[in-house]
Amino acid sequence: MTDEAAVDGGPEDGSALLEVRDLRVAYAAGGGSRGMPREVVHGVSLTVRPGEVVAVVGESGSGKSTTAHAVLGLLPLGGEVTGGEVRFQGRDLLALDERRMRAVRGAGIGFIPQDPTVSLNPVRRVGDQVAEALLVHGLADGRGARARAVELLAEAGLPAPHVRARQYPHELSGGMRQRVLIAIALACRPRLVVADEPTSALDVTVQRQILDHVAGLTRENGTAVLLITHDLGVASDRADRIVVMSGGEVVEEGPAARVLREPVHPYTKNLTAAAPGLGAWRTVGRGDSRAAVPSSASADGTAPRRIVDVNGLGKDFPLPGKAVLHAVEDVSFHIAPGETFALVGESGSGKSTTARLVLGLERATAGRIEVAGVDVAALTGTDDRPRPRGGRRAAARELRGLRRRVQVVSQNPYASLDPRFSVGDVIAEPLRAFGVGDRAERRELAAASAAQVALPPDVLTRRPAELSGGQRQRVAIARALVLRPDVVVCDEPTSALDVSVQAQILDLLTGLQHELGLALLFISHDLAVVARIAHRVGVMRRGRLVESGPVERVLADPAHAYTRELLDAVPGRRLAPV
Repeated sequence: MTDEAAVDGGPEDGSALLEVRDLRVAYAAGGGSRGMPREVVHGVSLTVRPGEVVAVVGESGSGKSTTAHAVLGLLPLGGEVTGGEVRFQGRDLLALDERRMRAVRGAGIGFIPQDPTVSLNPVRRVGDQVAEALLVHGLADGRGARARAVELLAEAGLPAPHVRARQYPHELSGGMRQRVLIAIALACRPRLVVADEPTSALDVTVQRQILDHVAGLTRENGTAVLLITHDLGVASDRADRIVVMSGGEVVEEGPAARVLREPVHPYTKNLTAAAPGLGAWRTVGRGDSRAAVPSSASADGTAPRRIVDVNGLGKDFPLPGKAVLHAVEDVSFHIAPGETFALVGESGSGKSTTARLVLGLERATAGRIEVAGVDVAALTGTDDRPRPRGGRRAAARELRGLRRRVQVVSQNPYASLDPRFSVGDVIAEPLRAFGVGDRAERRELAAASAAQVALPPDVLTRRPAELSGGQRQRVAIARALVLRPDVVVCDEPTSALDVSVQAQILDLLTGLQHELGLALLFISHDLAVVARIAHRVGVMRRGRLVESGPVERVLADPAHAYTRELLDAVPGRRLAPV
């Protein structure tokens, strides 16, 4: 711990269920066995009492997950505990060999990993994977383990657990797969559960359901929880105490309410200021820094200029047999230049499908989409729209021209950039595709676009894999802006980022909107993020727009029950400043 750390007194040593003292972890250079080890966890100490929830928070690279994996004896290849103690119920876990440690994992300490897609065996039924935890620790025989697995899936909140037990992971939703991991972690009724970012990839309402189940089950069994998270909102709602990590060290520790309302360390202050659930509600409806919203009518009473105009939009997908999925139904909205309109809702609500329709990447079943005066529905072949003169070839030319004016920033900065290209080539790619300038001019325009999003010049020669997540998302934004579009569609552009990086990207988008007069269609499942960036918001549920209006009105006085449900699910509002 650094000299600046502010640490409230923890429990006495004798009352600690888990006691970590001066833990140090190092990785061999290159992740192998050769080279000088590099220390990544520097003297971390923390305690967890019986029945207590302790949250370890910090950004990516802070050492929080490495600390959790060291406790479990699950460090990856090249990782090694080089100092300190890890005691569970007074027993030194670092002194145990792998065979004895396996007996502790599952029975004494349960583990809920972050990604159920990776953590579950894709070729085994989920019921068998839950039953395996009971069989390994000798708590049931074959038939009894299978019956108990169904009960555990029911306890974890899966509907029709006897049916789900016979399904494979790919047949379940993300939330259901996460519940399977919870059932496995709690199968042996462990005294401690280590939960490593257990809900980071889930919608806020599903996230709340999952965390409610964990809280209920652990409370019934008197189980303690060591919660690893980068989300201070989740920590504020769920933890009794919070441990803040930065650079492999504990910089602050104490009761959750104290740490979040009266942070002492500068790093904690920055985290709380950046967390949308904790800070965005301060300024909603109070004249914050968002761009001025274009008025609903001009001085002469005529309608305002609209860069995007969507009316009665619909999209159907055929299902096996004669069934049809109505993914989007009768959706209407508009966006003015310099305005941000946010579409929010859970996965499957139709918001991303709507965005793809606006981009011309899907054919609408019904309705009208005009972007910069161009009828997108006609160009993409909607059945009830006339084709432009010249047929399909002319429509393709017009659609290609439209795409110069409408660009997209995708959710995943890891997957949206070609790993074979340098960053300069990635940003210049749209210029090459549309035949803009020669090689030298494109290089100059790419450098200017990179500078616009605050990327240093030396980044242009590097590859995406050499950059952080936040830097990669800046590259994606620079690529979207290099053609000087009128409209940018942002599809969950910050959901994969740490809160401080997320705040930087949101501030960057707001600043660029001020500078360039961009219209933004912002897709999100998180109303706290929307509160920070949007002028107006539309709430989608099951393909329909159930509520729409100025963000201040919708968030302060929601009219629809579903909007209120989304707002209630935003983590961190319990401790949000008033």
